[in-house]
Amino acid sequence: MQIGFIGLGTMGAPIAMNLVRAGHELAVHDVNRSFADTIIAAGAEWKDTPSDVARASDVIFTSLPGPQETEIVALGPNGLIEGARDGATYFDLSTNSPTTLRKIAAALAVKGLKHWMRRSAAAHTARRHERWPYGLAETGPHSTNAKSFLILSVTRFPISVHWVTPPS
Repeated sequence: MQIGFIGLGTMGAPIAMNLVRAGHELAVHDVNRSFADTIIAAGAEWKDTPSDVARASDVIFTSLPGPQETEIVALGPNGLIEGARDGATYFDLSTNSPTTLRKIAAALAVKGLKHWMRRSAAAHTARRHERWPYGLAETGPHSTNAKSFLILSVTRFPISVHWVTPPS
């Protein structure tokens, strides 16, 4: 299974490195290519755009500074939506807003992507449902991809998974 990772800063770089160390094929991108040097030296492959990462990946992670960057990477020119494979899974680990995540989830669903968001990014929605204190929330139907969860276990990112359908 090919994994893509976009955003190799303070949080993203160690997670991406854990994936490479676990033996996964990893395609990477960051706006600052030098952030990828160590991960490339460990075996990852550089891609010039987020859409190139998406084309090469079954599972895609982003770890970005905020809503604006996440929306640009997911939906902008050369974004994930342009290169995403049918049935790919997208995990957003960025600090984000529920409004941005709903917009991205709706656009990606049309392409057949399963979209997951980091708990703190969806706290507003989750508090309404009072279903979970930590982890990731699935914004689509409940059809868990077991391989994706095996990959998550390697990231060493502390997660628990819960299903929350955000209000429309």
